[in-house]
Formats: sequence, structure tokens, C-alpha cells
Amino acid sequence: MISNREKDAMCASLIVAIMTMVFVPVVIVYLILAFGFVLSYLWGWFVVPLGVPSIGMMHAYGISLVMSMVSFKPSIHKDDKEVDKSKVVGLMFAPWFALGLGYIISLLM
Repeated sequence: MISNREKDAMCASLIVAIMTMVFVPVVIVYLILAFGFVLSYLWGWFVVPLGVPSIGMMHAYGISLVMSMVSFKPSIHKDDKEVDKSKVVGLMFAPWFALGLGYIISLLM
């Protein structure tokens, strides 16, 4: 027979699993859109002046998706079970940091 403590632990782990299944796809979609948006601006600031044609947002999303698939991403896990929340937050703000830094650099060109 399962005790109430074991039932509570199973229920809590089920809730965490469901939240992870919802949270992870939302974060992935956000990152693809954010990096694509930022990439389109950075492309216009730094690549178009070199004579390369400009790209639209959908091309930038596609390039962002391809680059995320072929580039190394640091692990967001402290160990096998726990997610390092500071790395997740850092990953969420990375495109906006890149956009700000790119804007400053474009002003200096």
C-alpha cells in the first residue's frame, strides 16, 4: 500500500514533469524568435554594408534555427537532475544583450 507521503511525492514529480513539458517548448520558441529578430538587425547593421543582400525576419528565423542546431549550447544543468535557473535566465537575455552591443558597435562604425 502506498503511503500519503509517497502519493504526495509522486504527485509533485508528475506536476514538475508536466510543467517541464510545457515550459521547455515555450522557451525554445521564444529563443528562436528572439535570436531571429536580433539576427535580422545585426545582419542589416554589419553584413548588408559589405554588399550582401538584406534578409527578412523569416530568413533570420531560419538562420537562427540552423545555427542553434549546429552550434554548441552550454548545459543548463548543474547535475543530472537540477536545472541551473541562472543559466536559463542568461540564455533568455542573451539575444537582447547582443542586440544592444551590436547597436553600440554600429554607431561606432
